[in-house]
Amino acid sequence: MNTSRQIAVRTAIATSFIALSGAMPASAAPAQDITFVDTQGATIGGKLYKPSGHGRFPAVVMLPDCANASADRAADVWFYRNWGERLASAGYVALLVEGGDAKGPGQCSLEQAEGAYDFLARGGMVDAGRIGLMGWAQGGSAALAAIDISRLQGGKRQFKAAVSFSPDCALDNAYGGTAHSTWLPYAPLKVVHVMEDKLYKDGKCLSRITRAQQLGADTVSLVASGGGGKDSARRLPGRFGEAVALNHLNQVLMN
Repeated sequence: MNTSRQIAVRTAIATSFIALSGAMPASAAPAQDITFVDTQGATIGGKLYKPSGHGRFPAVVMLPDCANASADRAADVWFYRNWGERLASAGYVALLVEGGDAKGPGQCSLEQAEGAYDFLARGGMVDAGRIGLMGWAQGGSAALAAIDISRLQGGKRQFKAAVSFSPDCALDNAYGGTAHSTWLPYAPLKVVHVMEDKLYKDGKCLSRITRAQQLGADTVSLVASGGGGKDSARRLPGRFGEAVALNHLNQVLMN
């Protein structure tokens, strides 16, 4: 990477960091409780965060860690609400998926993610060609599965970009395992992991990403981040990792 490109990338990440860390503008609307139907016909609850103004906005589907919620429920609620508000402040419609049963790595919230996509695409407020996906831990594993090329259905449902925070890249040994993985993401993807996490240290994410790149996924990458203080035990990246992820969404969905 040349020097000017490095400076541009660092500036963009720094700008994302400032946007993520700053206070929510007073004009941001409060969250709206909504329901939608997933791709298996189940009714799922969610929270919708909308930016101020009118128009067809880019959007992000948010998949929480639906398998092992923190014992500190209040912290979980604050964490995801904060992300929803930050995304709305940055000009995105954000839909936080709530409810649904955990189904194991690579499956948790997969059907809900696709149902949330359909809900947003039909709503009139969102540009269906600029819907991204973001997941944490088990939700991050689901995000990896949701953008595998096998999930495309005639181009009718296609996430434009994805971020996966601290996933279990073993994915229950699906897609042929890791060393000989057939997993091939169709959208630009940023996997952001915590360096201290055993799920990063086991090398499976590196194997999955490397194999996907060999199969032709040249817009997929893995970033190792420091843990987010007290949240590091919950496998959450720190502010720099979050800023890298937001910068990735901005580069793809805002253009």
